[in-house]
Amino acid sequence: MKQVLIVHPTLSPNFGRGGADTVLVNYLKIFSEFVKQGKMKVDLLLFREAIYDDIKDIPENINIHFESRPLSRAEAEFQTYSQMKLGHQISDWERDYFNSWDGYIHHFTNQRILSVLNQAPGEKKHYYDIIINFDQAMDRFLRDYNISDQIAIICWIHSAYHGEDYLNRHDEWQPLLNKHQTFISICPEMKEYYDEVFYQIGVNKKHVTLFNPINTQIILEKANTQEISEEDKSLLNQNYILQVGRLFDYKNNEAMIEIYAQLKQKGIQEKLYIIGNGPQ
Repeated sequence: MKQVLIVHPTLSPNFGRGGADTVLVNYLKIFSEFVKQGKMKVDLLLFREAIYDDIKDIPENINIHFESRPLSRAEAEFQTYSQMKLGHQISDWERDYFNSWDGYIHHFTNQRILSVLNQAPGEKKHYYDIIINFDQAMDRFLRDYNISDQIAIICWIHSAYHGEDYLNRHDEWQPLLNKHQTFISICPEMKEYYDEVFYQIGVNKKHVTLFNPINTQIILEKANTQEISEEDKSLLNQNYILQVGRLFDYKNNEAMIEIYAQLKQKGIQEKLYIIGNGPQ
């Protein structure tokens, strides 16, 4: 039986559950079937506290680690704020202040990971056979620590966000990325992009494409629980392209609109519908 550890920051970010969090829950439901068959044991390590409405979606045979106190939502948000401040021009005392807070919370998180990794019973040198660095949640930990090469570390890549930073700071990223055995990208285009990035910075590891699992049954159930207005019925009766996601700058929704405008000029008849929440 394989012992698998999945590492992820939280299922309850302050701005609400996102796409990567939902994908993880869908994966856990798939893993749950292998657990029932006795093929693996799966543990989930979350760095930050999660609300009940998010935790209840996780199958009961997936073990969630709560041995030590997770970061509160306020602590996690303050760490994000500290990192944002450190990326701007600030005074020396402010830099020392925010560096100290970010460093402390980073150390706190590292200790939480170590407490889980060092639980090997008896003579066994390591407890886990596979660690999934989901959405690159363990990257900062892997900068500070080496993990036994008998443990396969898999990096699940959710976006192309890090690619440019890999190239600009390849001396820092190359040794960290080479600690992974396998990389997973969520579409062929992302895999092609990172293959080129990895080639340029000297990372030569197995890299595969694995499309995000989608629980269509839940989508249908939620769709059937809401009244559909006459206006929406009219929209649904037309041919359309649908994008669902947060309306944040980093999602680059403008690019989608620009691409759609070009397609319209080429004669496509479908409308573009965008569903999501956010400042945009």
